[in-house]
Amino acid sequence: MANYIIFGGEGQIGKYYIENYINLDTNNVIIVDQKNNADYRHKNIKYFNIDVYDKNQYNDLITFLTNKKIYIDFFLFSVGINFQEDFFTSTIDNFTKTINTNFIGFYISLKMLYSFLSEHSSVVTIASQNGIVGHENRIDYSPSKAALIQIIKNLTVDFSKDKSKDIKLNAISPGYIYTDRNIKFFNSIHGKKMAKRNPYNKLPKLNDVCGVIQFLFSDASYAIRGENIVVDFGYTIV
Repeated sequence: MANYIIFGGEGQIGKYYIENYINLDTNNVIIVDQKNNADYRHKNIKYFNIDVYDKNQYNDLITFLTNKKIYIDFFLFSVGINFQEDFFTSTIDNFTKTINTNFIGFYISLKMLYSFLSEHSSVVTIASQNGIVGHENRIDYSPSKAALIQIIKNLTVDFSKDKSKDIKLNAISPGYIYTDRNIKFFNSIHGKKMAKRNPYNKLPKLNDVCGVIQFLFSDASYAIRGENIVVDFGYTIV
């Protein structure tokens, strides 16, 4: 039985991964999110309402892990906010909140839970193609994702010094993901124009992204460390 912790478990990527890739009858899942009503009702799922940037909100989670003697095998950070603003329309408050949530929140979550990572744990954070290339209306979101891509490299070097653990860290940078929520937009003229920016004129789906998460959680990716895997049908190469 493995122990998963999914930050952003109520989001599209986290929820899809839980529902399609984790056997809830044989594994334990801890969901960390800020939605008031968790959709999941299962004996092997535990839900915590936490603002990832607020280190004081981790107390109940830490107490739970300590009392239950749980060690985390798979750690997915899929938390993110995006105000879709440029320099002229953004506010300092929104910029700060985005960096705090998307980037510093990841650092804090690892800092608070490092001692609960199992001896051979795998950590995956969801970055973005916007952390690789410039994009309009992403003045705060893009730097937050670029920082995730970089910190994975530094963490890999730092974690290699701890000989008591063998922690694998990687990032995934999805392109625009085609989901039920945005079908109408990507069927519009503007949406089709965005899709045509990549060589294949295609958009990845949730299964494409979650399949890479599963790969990075598996032993097949054992030697892959500190990498950022881009899932975008080639958007960032042209």
